[in-house]
Amino acid sequence: MTDELMKAYKGLEAKQAAEKKARQEKMDKVGNGCLITIGLFILFIVIASNSPDQGIDPPSQAKREKPSIKRRTSTGVPIERGADIDYRIDSDKIINLSVNRIRSRGYRCNSVSRIQLYKYPDRISVYCNDDKDRYWIKRDSAGLFRHVERL
Repeated sequence: MTDELMKAYKGLEAKQAAEKKARQEKMDKVGNGCLITIGLFILFIVIASNSPDQGIDPPSQAKREKPSIKRRTSTGVPIERGADIDYRIDSDKIINLSVNRIRSRGYRCNSVSRIQLYKYPDRISVYCNDDKDRYWIKRDSAGLFRHVERL
């Protein structure tokens, strides 16, 4: 009988060892899964903290930022992103001439935000520097756009 008890006891020990090993493997899988999840979460946080776009800026910071430049004309006049350019302006020539006329009168126009053509009275309306500065360029008696007026 002792041999039978010994066999039963060894069988029970083997069964318990197999169950323990199965539990340990299951815990390892769950643990590794948790570690992978935690690692991915940390990686996401690191990437998000280093990205240039971190959501909506407070208004105080948004006002201090320089306007983003979409492109430049052939002579290098910056046109802001989202600038409202009149559909009748088919080339950069009018933009270049308008900005050069404004600058030649001693006014500041670092970038163009909006430009519109008006038929009556004949004038060009130019908004510069993130819509902060507004100018009218009117036709003179000779029919040329020479008269610059700051509004």
